[in-house]
Amino acid sequence: MRGLRGVPDKCGKINSSPVRHLWSTARELGIPVNCMVLDELGSVSEIIAVARDHLPGLRIVIDHCLMLSVGPARSNNTEATLLAMERLAQASPTIYAKLTCGTHGSKRVFPHKDMHGPLRRIIAAFGADRCVWGSNFPNALWSKGSSYDQNLRLFTDHLGLEATEMTAILSTTALSLWFATCKCTCTDQSQQRDDGERGEAARGGRSHRVALARL
Repeated sequence: MRGLRGVPDKCGKINSSPVRHLWSTARELGIPVNCMVLDELGSVSEIIAVARDHLPGLRIVIDHCLMLSVGPARSNNTEATLLAMERLAQASPTIYAKLTCGTHGSKRVFPHKDMHGPLRRIIAAFGADRCVWGSNFPNALWSKGSSYDQNLRLFTDHLGLEATEMTAILSTTALSLWFATCKCTCTDQSQQRDDGERGEAARGGRSHRVALARL
């Protein structure tokens, strides 16, 4: 297990005992939490309290940047959402931004020029080393007509990112969050499973199924 989708409890709270209990286990295991509160800006204070007061050191990724969009974002406008994200950026160095709002937050077709400014503002607030790209896969559902390639080229070709920023957003931030060595047993269990499959394949029992599993 490399990541946890963190959502409010049944009462709509993030800073509650059940949520903190689950997230504390994620912290113990070195697993980041993708915090999904949609556009509920009222949750920002609770996220900050969890990150700063209750579970310091837990890496929290704000999914979709609180549904940042141009124009009315459900109940919130663009500036209110940007201010909320900037507040999160300043609150704790362990809070990150997932920049998946670039396509579905836009009112225009690719290259979504109306989202360039808001995205650059998020990157400036968090720093590229605390920002991560996301594919919005399957793009047909979540990217408003933009393909996977266009979603990527928004960042490689159209935001005017420096090379170091691009490397962090498209590579090293994600590597540090989800692909570094974690404290859980998933790697050991995977290795044991692979060793067992190789042994069984050598005996001729399941060689064809093992081969297919590798494709």
